[in-house]
Amino acid sequence: MKDAASTYHYETASMYRDMLGKLEYVKHGLNGYRDLFPKRLVLKIPTKDGVKLFYVNKGNILLTKKYKRLSLLNKYIEKFIEKGSDIKIDNNYLPDDKGSIDYRDILYSEINNLDEDMVINLN
Repeated sequence: MKDAASTYHYETASMYRDMLGKLEYVKHGLNGYRDLFPKRLVLKIPTKDGVKLFYVNKGNILLTKKYKRLSLLNKYIEKFIEKGSDIKIDNNYLPDDKGSIDYRDILYSEINNLDEDMVINLN
């Protein structure tokens, strides 16, 4: 960018400057994927009449369950984690079709937008 500007190629320098922001965005997304998807998570999503739990392991939703009695939520979460931990997934699976990649993109975005108290990290 500086070389282009010093030789009066301002359009090229401007293009490089704009690309830097986009590359930072891609870098942030890739690092976020790498940090998030190896984890085992429980997501607590409030509903009108209770809470819905999602057990997520390596970017896959393995178990969901809705609970209405919030007074027993901690007990429910413990049992839910036990059930989710018993589910085995293929460790060698890599998404290769567009649908699987889109699914992971959506899941990643949703998890990143949740409040911290709605995500339980089991690692």
